[in-house]
Amino acid sequence: MAFNWVTFMSVYSVWFWLILAWSGIWQGISLWRSARNRHLTWFVILFITSTLGILPIIYLLIHGRKNKAVPKKKTSRKKK
Repeated sequence: MAFNWVTFMSVYSVWFWLILAWSGIWQGISLWRSARNRHLTWFVILFITSTLGILPIIYLLIHGRKNKAVPKKKTSRKKK
């Protein structure tokens, strides 16, 4: 039985795209959430590293939904 490169490449190509999609989804969610929560350090770390979704999942577990978006400072205007 001969080695079939076409089958080999098609199987691993599917896995490559699945892993890329998995990582991209988690990366995007965690970057969006860290930016909304103004966690600059986490944002930079998540942006630089690519860990197949492991680090983004850890971030989301630690800082899940308990931190809502940071409210903007209210400016008071005096009426004349």
